[in-house]
Amino acid sequence: MKNYRQLIVLSLIIVMFSGLLIGCQPQETTLEVYAGNGIKKQMEEIKALYEAQNPHITLVYNFASSDALQAAMRTLEQGDLIITGESDIEAMFQDNLVLERYHVASKITTLVVREGDDTVTTWDDLAKEGVRITMPNPELGSGGRAAEQTIKNSPLSEQISANIVSYTSKPADAVTLLLNNEVDVAIRPFFITSAEIKFIEVPEEIVENFLLWIAVTTFTQAEEEALAFAQFVISDEGQQIFQDAGYSVAEQ
Repeated sequence: MKNYRQLIVLSLIIVMFSGLLIGCQPQETTLEVYAGNGIKKQMEEIKALYEAQNPHITLVYNFASSDALQAAMRTLEQGDLIITGESDIEAMFQDNLVLERYHVASKITTLVVREGDDTVTTWDDLAKEGVRITMPNPELGSGGRAAEQTIKNSPLSEQISANIVSYTSKPADAVTLLLNNEVDVAIRPFFITSAEIKFIEVPEEIVENFLLWIAVTTFTQAEEEALAFAQFVISDEGQQIFQDAGYSVAEQ
């Protein structure tokens, strides 16, 4: 009888201990992240790293232009995090839709031309008659707004604006137009390198750079996990991915 009681007590202890162990296991969590089209490659690299280190976390991405990201999140009232340009994060912050926000990295607005083509060699060349310019649409994202503000900061803004012949949503589209000789120059924060293109610096006194931020939104139902992911993105490991892509990373 005594042995029977001891067996029951031991069984209860094992059950209780097992319950404690189960309770200590991280809960399976899915984080929905809204991100700009231009950083898809970097975000996929971050996803692979983060999920490998945190197997209980699944990252689901929605890629679009920054304005489309904002509109979708506001309409659906969902999404744990958003990573996009500073102006879009600020707009959400002003509407009390952000719990925490962090500066991730920045990209310099630059001129991009075909290698070996001397049509444009300086900023002032953009104002010459007949020069064909492409840039991101400022109505669709922060990259376009950075390019637009750079033009507005220039004394030659009127002449330069008159030479804009197209808007491109992706850096790759701008490269295609350049290589097909459909435009002479692209003005944009650039995320692509190629032996067939070269970069020309914009004068420091007028340049408006693209600033990339990440924010945890008030829509999240997993605040702790969302904050942890944001912290990973701005960690040395996360920022290295952006640095390898040509970004200047922010000091934390």
